[in-house]
Amino acid sequence: MSGPLQIGLLVFPRVTQLDLTGPAQVFSSLPDVTVHLIWKRIEPVPSDSVIALTPTITFADCPQLDVICVPGGYGTDELMLDEEVLAFLKAQARDAKYLTSVCTGSLVLGAAGLLKGYRAATHWTTTDALPLFGAEVSRERVCIDRNRMTGGGITAGIDFALTLVSMLRGRAAAEMIQLRMEYNPVPPFRAGSPDTGRARAGEASGVRQESHSSGGIARRFEAIIADSRRGARAEGKMVDHVGALQSWRIGLCRSVFGIILTLGPVAFAERSLAADFSGDVVRIGIINDQAGPLSDLAGPGSVVAAKMAVQDFQKVAPGLKVDIVVADHQNKPDIGAQIVRKWFDVDGVDMVADVGNSAVALAIQSIARDKNRIVIYSAVGTTEIGGKQCSRAGLMWLHDNYNLVAGSVRKLVSQGYDSWFFIASDYAFGRNMVEVSQRVLAATGAKSLGAVFHPLGNADYSSFLLQAQASKAKVVAFANAGEQLVTSMKQWNEFGMNMGPQKAVAELMFLTDVHAMGAETAKGLTTVTAWYWALNEATRAFAQRFYKLHNAMPTAPQAAVYSAVLHYLRAAAAAGTDETNAVLEKLRSMPVDDFYAPGARLRADNKLVHDFYLVEVKKPADVKVPWDYYNVVETIPAEEAYLPLSQSECPLLKTSQN
Repeated sequence: MSGPLQIGLLVFPRVTQLDLTGPAQVFSSLPDVTVHLIWKRIEPVPSDSVIALTPTITFADCPQLDVICVPGGYGTDELMLDEEVLAFLKAQARDAKYLTSVCTGSLVLGAAGLLKGYRAATHWTTTDALPLFGAEVSRERVCIDRNRMTGGGITAGIDFALTLVSMLRGRAAAEMIQLRMEYNPVPPFRAGSPDTGRARAGEASGVRQESHSSGGIARRFEAIIADSRRGARAEGKMVDHVGALQSWRIGLCRSVFGIILTLGPVAFAERSLAADFSGDVVRIGIINDQAGPLSDLAGPGSVVAAKMAVQDFQKVAPGLKVDIVVADHQNKPDIGAQIVRKWFDVDGVDMVADVGNSAVALAIQSIARDKNRIVIYSAVGTTEIGGKQCSRAGLMWLHDNYNLVAGSVRKLVSQGYDSWFFIASDYAFGRNMVEVSQRVLAATGAKSLGAVFHPLGNADYSSFLLQAQASKAKVVAFANAGEQLVTSMKQWNEFGMNMGPQKAVAELMFLTDVHAMGAETAKGLTTVTAWYWALNEATRAFAQRFYKLHNAMPTAPQAAVYSAVLHYLRAAAAAGTDETNAVLEKLRSMPVDDFYAPGARLRADNKLVHDFYLVEVKKPADVKVPWDYYNVVETIPAEEAYLPLSQSECPLLKTSQN
């Protein structure tokens, strides 16, 4: 991309000024960016408040934009009927890198035909309208689907803009802007969502009441119907539109505005064939760290993988509707538990996948056990999930800490590396990994000379590295991951410890970690992984498909999410229902049939049993293909990779023996 980044925000009469000025403030803080306020003419435009906004450029003079943003507001009614506006958006969309919106601006993108087949967010009062434009409703505050990024109501514009900046210029730039703006909201009331607020539209005295875009949607569809009637050539299409409008009318009657649309003939929608599935749909929730220190290894990439699995499944089972919902647990157990509880109790989610944080996983495991709902874990290290806290509906698809450390520790000890010091994350994963490593060391006769634990998201590892150096251990083992491991290893090299006598070992390292730290920093590091994209022809074929959608090769957790979602859907289809017990029976009886772990089966403690690989990062000169960072040193057979069932603390085993 040459020259300044071109970002354009649409200005129009009765725009909600905060929808526009919030993102504009964020974008204007970036260097080498030109922010345009776009309208038909250069003259002051009234907003929906006392503030008038003056465009900086017209449609005719606007350059090709890299990012176009449509804010919301009461004026979107007219915008959805304005062919000049819609034509401008369609023309810009052809080459724009991102098409974005805030609040009801997504309805304008929908009216332009730019959200068909995409997930999108909008103001909570107009969610029933999005499906009329072929969009799938998301209740996320910021919804990302490929190059479409849509924010929820009004204040979500700031969140959306910061998220986009992190994608364009990196997280550090976004965090600096957030700090400069002192964007650290602590609202005086928990009333900002219909889920938490006691006030309802139309009930609050002294608050201006106005319909938010409902009339515009109705008129947009009425215009389509009128065109069809005038043309006298699309009777079937006309009836479909009338039917769609009637369906939306039903939703509106339930909404706070009480709008009633009087229509003519109504076409009855064909009922879904999935009569034995609750709600006639299989709903899968992907929850993980979407934007924090563990987001690269799973995050949005896991969502991409899950959607690929749905797409592949529906090629052979097109009659079964599948929904994917996504949430960010922010690496906080309470937030993760709250989200999953609502998914199970309110939103009809049948299965949860990924998770990617041991502390959050332990919180979710308890809820899933109580609710008898299936959770399939990928990047969750703690052995507790498959041990003391194991559950009949909690499945381990990727690894646990025993898989990751047992083989590599034994191999290194056999080579004379018999004294170890640990630098670990201070939460369930890190502490469990150190505990498991120390048990394996003790069994081999080697020694642990100590461990230090750092907070999640720590930036300065100097004191931890100095303690490791002072221990004089032959091995310094890092029991952290994602940004934590990347920063640790960069500082290890900066302090010259890579030239010293101690050997660094990454007990958990993902492909994205190596990519982030660079081959020069990572060269020679060893780790154990359950999967690598360049293992064989089948893994490479999946990786190339994934790369086209995500612009990065898949990590092991992302491949595991694909496999878990696909196997669950096949099991549900085979069972003919989404009832947990019936699906679990099929999950256990059917072998995995994909590139990830062909032929693998679940054993009695609900771990998917498959091979692992001891890998070493190549020297930079040996990296001939982008992302091909590993040499596979050896394959660890499945029978050697897992804690023997005889040593397991999983209570399911005792139940099965009784």
